[in-house]
Amino acid sequence: MTPITLSNLTGYTLLILVSIFIDPRGKGTSPWLKGSTYRLLMLSTLKMLVAFSPFLLVSIIKGYNLSFGTGFHGLSLSRSLVWQALLATVGFIIIAIAWMSLIPRLPSVFGSKNIESKQKELMAILPKHRVTLTATFALISFEAGFLEEVYFRGIILTNALHYASPICAILVAAILFGFAHLYQGFWGIIGTFLLGLWLGFSYLLTGNLLVPIIAHFLGDFTCMLIGSRELVNRREV
Repeated sequence: MTPITLSNLTGYTLLILVSIFIDPRGKGTSPWLKGSTYRLLMLSTLKMLVAFSPFLLVSIIKGYNLSFGTGFHGLSLSRSLVWQALLATVGFIIIAIAWMSLIPRLPSVFGSKNIESKQKELMAILPKHRVTLTATFALISFEAGFLEEVYFRGIILTNALHYASPICAILVAAILFGFAHLYQGFWGIIGTFLLGLWLGFSYLLTGNLLVPIIAHFLGDFTCMLIGSRELVNRREV
């Protein structure tokens, strides 16, 4: 087992442990959920940085090229990038909305809590001002879109390609991506896995990590706005 593989396994293990024992979203109604959305955002960011740390440490010690190890070597800004990112975003939104529409019809599995009730808990602590609420959605979406894509597509998928076929690498990254969202319950893991497949394919097809980053950010942001539309309409500016 190479140092990079070992560091990735260590980082992912730390990510799961933090999700299980610290992340308040995994424990239903908790004192953390009665606090601030920004507290959750801060914890989510720290959780991803913890997952990054073993890989970064090993790469620095061994002198590995971080641009290749994280998928940043393929970054490019062009007109084609815009269209590729928009197409990937549309696919992300379609998958997310279709899955969320299907969730209420699916049976509870392993006692998992319905995603809708999780969302209601989170919505209860969101800012009440429309502008602040939108800005919060943007921050959450950017944090998830950037850090999660750099980690799961940039680091995990890129390094998995050294040991497996592109299809298998995408599957591995998507599976790990799904289980990293275990606080969403069983069906949430499945839904996130499907999104992970789409984001993985968009990355390998374009060779540009910016495509899944932008798609994840815009997709999350759009779905949050759509999901909270009724709440936003009831609130005064």
